[in-house]
Amino acid sequence: MNQDEISEGLSKIEKSVISGSKKFDDEKKCLKDIFPELILKCFDDRKLFELLLIRNTINSSSLSSKTKNFLFVALVSLLREVSSAATGWPYIAPKKIKTSSKSKDVLREYRR
Repeated sequence: MNQDEISEGLSKIEKSVISGSKKFDDEKKCLKDIFPELILKCFDDRKLFELLLIRNTINSSSLSSKTKNFLFVALVSLLREVSSAATGWPYIAPKKIKTSSKSKDVLREYRR
């Protein structure tokens, strides 16, 4: 895997999230058409929208499949960190709010 390609992918993702976040108020209605109710309960709208932007940027990029897979694994590993749903293995409890994720920024956590 090429380190420069990973950096390029991260840069594209960052630009996409920053520019896409400006359109959040206009675009957030699409979340209900894309995601099932359980997912909508587990993430606040802004975080879910930013996760969607990251996913779409990875999928539409011209990066190698290895780099795309690497960036996608990073995205998946982030889901529990930024979810507002409390979890108790193997269950998800969307009605119980996990306070430790409230202050987490999706893009900052992804870049870690």
